[in-house]
Order: sequence, then structure tokens, then C-alpha cells
Amino acid sequence: MTENTTKLPPDERIAVILSAAVDVANRDGLSEVTFRTVAARCVIRTKPRTVAHYFKIGALRRAVISDVRSAQTVRDDAVSMGIL
Repeated sequence: MTENTTKLPPDERIAVILSAAVDVANRDGLSEVTFRTVAARCVIRTKPRTVAHYFKIGALRRAVISDVRSAQTVRDDAVSMGIL
């Protein structure tokens, strides 16, 4: 298998998706955490529908907020968006 067709176990795929989502939120803001932006930021080829398979958008954003890698600005975004 090449890197472009890597099939990961679900727990590893979730970790890749969450890492990408935290990166998007830290760089661009929590409101920019979408299936498309997260899929594009994943370190292995990932489609937006794959992100949606593992997370609903609200659950993904809540996971980002609670992740220790998230910047304070992400938590501030969550407050302004009414998530926290």
C-alpha cells in the first residue's frame, strides 16, 4: 500500500482527524473546523466524508476544545460561538 491509500484502524484514524482539526482551529479559528478543511489538513489522504463518518461537526469541535493541544483562542472562539 502507498501512503495515499493507507487504511488505518479506527482509533488511529480518529487520532489523525483530531490532530488535523486541532491544527485547523489553532491556525484559522474554531469556526473553520469543517469536514473539508480537516480532511485537507490530515497527514494522510482523507476525504471529507471520512471525517463525517467518525464525527458529527459539533462533536468534532467539542473534541478540539477539550484537547490539550488547543490554544486559548480556540476556547475563546467556543465561548463566542456558544459552544462553551
